[in-house]
Amino acid sequence: MRKLIIKYAIEFFVIVFGISVSFFVENYRESIDKDKKRETTIKSIIDELEFNDDYYKTRVETITTNVNFVRLLLEDSLTLEVMKNYPQNLSPANPFWGAIGFAPNQSIFNSLVNDGSLNLVKSSSLKAEIDNLYTIKYNGVITYIEQEKEIADQAEKMFMKKYPKLYLRNIWNNFSDLSLLSDYVVAINKDQEFKALMLFKLSLMQAKLRQLNEYLQSKDSLILELKNSLNSNTN
Repeated sequence: MRKLIIKYAIEFFVIVFGISVSFFVENYRESIDKDKKRETTIKSIIDELEFNDDYYKTRVETITTNVNFVRLLLEDSLTLEVMKNYPQNLSPANPFWGAIGFAPNQSIFNSLVNDGSLNLVKSSSLKAEIDNLYTIKYNGVITYIEQEKEIADQAEKMFMKKYPKLYLRNIWNNFSDLSLLSDYVVAINKDQEFKALMLFKLSLMQAKLRQLNEYLQSKDSLILELKNSLNSNTN
């Protein structure tokens, strides 16, 4: 009887031990798999942010150029020669009737949010930094763009109403016409109502540029934090 008890006890122990080992191996495998997915998620965010670097640089340069042109108008320093130096293949009406947008590629982030992969990031503070950049900082830039666009639309409509013949010459598309450009410069230089709108627009453009620079600083900080996170997981 005692031998049977010992035999069954051993068999029971072997079964329990086997099940425990099986659970351990499965949990370990799942942990390794989750770590790999977490690493892939973090790397994909880094890749997306770094992929946008050229776009970020171009946006800052274009916005800065437009800010300078509006400032020159308000300082009574806008001349035909200055306007001729506006970037080629772009209408010189852009600084006054348009608002440079901001649309970096965020498809990877959106995909990670939609499939829940972003939850794989362990650090709550790191997830907060990601959300801060992709939502709060980004929306801050967009808010100023929308406000600037409203003023730009008002300026174009005002110009259209006050200078219909000049507007019909279509400076949006015929900006290589120096005669048209000259008449345009003369018109906006002498129009105080137009300049008043531009003063408001300039404040929004400068605020947009500040917000964009804050976005870029947060982006650089986030990339560094993401890379440190990867290094700490591999060490």
